[in-house]
Amino acid sequence: MSARRRPDLGGELLATGTELLELGEELVEGAEPPVPRRSSTRPAPNRLPPSLRRSANRPAGPRTRRPSARLMAAARGGLLTDANTRKGTAGRRAVDRVVYERRLARGRRRAPTTTARAAAGHGGPPPPGSITAMFRDAGFSRVQNPTLAERRRLNRWNSLVAHMLEGHIQEPTFKSRVRSWRPFRGDRFEWDPEVIKSAWTERTEAGEPLYEYLGRRT
Repeated sequence: MSARRRPDLGGELLATGTELLELGEELVEGAEPPVPRRSSTRPAPNRLPPSLRRSANRPAGPRTRRPSARLMAAARGGLLTDANTRKGTAGRRAVDRVVYERRLARGRRRAPTTTARAAAGHGGPPPPGSITAMFRDAGFSRVQNPTLAERRRLNRWNSLVAHMLEGHIQEPTFKSRVRSWRPFRGDRFEWDPEVIKSAWTERTEAGEPLYEYLGRRT
């Protein structure tokens, strides 16, 4: 009686493993090469160079103190931003300075002959129009094309009048405060509460605006 031959399981497993390995090599050879990731040279907000971080975290000091050339270069290059600097530090002052420079450059491109303050978006000529107010000699008048300083004074008087009429400030307080003001175009603002209330009543009954600012009625 002949003995039954056992199957060679080890050889079969080795052959199967070899086939799988060859198949994997074929798949790798036919696949497209992986796309390399773009590496950013800009450090994360919390991974700035230690020396730059220390310089940026220092107190800004007086407003007349300019940021160092290194901080300005870092702000222009995008290393320092609002996200990784704190208010009151030298780094934030450098960031704000760069923002101002860029705004100034845009204004210069739009209007090369304008002043630096106007190019940065500050000041400028006031819009044409008028503001109403009451004066001791001229009475209820419309001031044409007031300057920026005159607009502030006219609006301040109208604001105090509104507070007085609404009872937020006492009439003696209003009178003493307005009476101490310097003249406006050779005349003085009306400080008598009785005169003001009488004029306001007459204008209200006539359907005329109580306050007119640059052509817009309120």
